Amino acid sequence: DLSVWCIDQISDWEEFALWLAEQRDKIHEWAEARCRAGLELIDRLVEVLFGDHPPDDIQWKTANAAQIELWVRKHWETLLPQEGMPLLVIGKQSERARVLSEAIASMQDLVALFKNLKISAAVPHKCPANVSFFGGSMSGNIDMVLTNDKGDTGILDLKYGGRADKERQLKEGRPLQLAVYSYLLSGVKSPFPAGAFYILSSRRLLTCDENFFDSSNPIAAPGKSGDLHQVWQDFEQVWR
Repeated sequence: DLSVWCIDQISDWEEFALWLAEQRDKIHEWAEARCRAGLELIDRLVEVLFGDHPPDDIQWKTANAAQIELWVRKHWETLLPQEGMPLLVIGKQSERARVLSEAIASMQDLVALFKNLKISAAVPHKCPANVSFFGGSMSGNIDMVLTNDKGDTGILDLKYGGRADKERQLKEGRPLQLAVYSYLLSGVKSPFPAGAFYILSSRRLLTCDENFFDSSNPIAAPGKSGDLHQVWQDFEQVWR
């Protein structure tokens, strides 16, 4: 019977569509897990290399690219079970290798960037004192606070991915996360420190700042300010 055959085929296609949807969700979940694992692994490497207690086996200010690679590989096997469990699943060897390559390249690039910017101190996970905010208080954990050889301060927010979204925020003059961190670090006093996003997976510095971060290609849309103090003031007006 043709009608029965058609119904059977439709049922099969519906099951196939459901299966495809399930696979899509699984792929999306895995991609998110890989991003989290990658960020956590690199974040721990950053914490060890630039933390309050510098490692005995390397000094970032004098290390070259080859030495940084050896250092990352040395610490990778220890950190992987602690921070990268999704990457230890059977069949994920290629993903582990990819994240390791990204970790090596991003750590090399960060060190080169800091040397180029003449950074004298790089402090990970800075938690400024709480500041007042409309009858309450606000606090936060800043990925990295940088100080250059002139004594100027900047904020670096590390992201594993999301480059397009962060570029759009900067172009639209609304990098609110950077403005909040700058507000916290300034102690509510102007001028606010400069800020930038650093995309680990693509090794891209994204900023509107042309001074502290010495960007030859700052991101800014016509009529939009790259001043984080102005971004914060715009937010306050909306909040009111």
